[in-house]
Amino acid sequence: MRDLEYILATTRCAHDNLGFIPAPTIQSFHLDRGLWLPVTTRRGRRVGFMLHGPVRSGLPLRIYQCVVEPDHRLREAATRAVDELRKRARDCGATEIILRCRENLPANAFWLAIGAQLIDQHPGGIRYRSPVNEYSLKT
Repeated sequence: MRDLEYILATTRCAHDNLGFIPAPTIQSFHLDRGLWLPVTTRRGRRVGFMLHGPVRSGLPLRIYQCVVEPDHRLREAATRAVDELRKRARDCGATEIILRCRENLPANAFWLAIGAQLIDQHPGGIRYRSPVNEYSLKT
């Protein structure tokens, strides 16, 4: 399965937990520019993805979406992907990694467990009223 097809299929399964990013944006901004990482098992099977913004010296790197298939959560695949993103950020001189996660999602425990610091909380939107936590992760 091609990368865009995989990402779209995976986001459809998790759509209630994600912000919407149009397919053309995923392709032109993230995939074509290399601003993404596959989340894989130790054997290389793709079990998720992470979409991120540009890596620039002196600026934060922003994660836009991080999705792991439910059967592969808590098995270190996401941690390895975050470690790879941290390496990219460090190598390019990014100051930190910033991400947002709705307060009611179990993923908050993951981000805290790998050392992310809660730096802000934003009000929920019209559709999803749950507040959104903003985290900073050292590179």
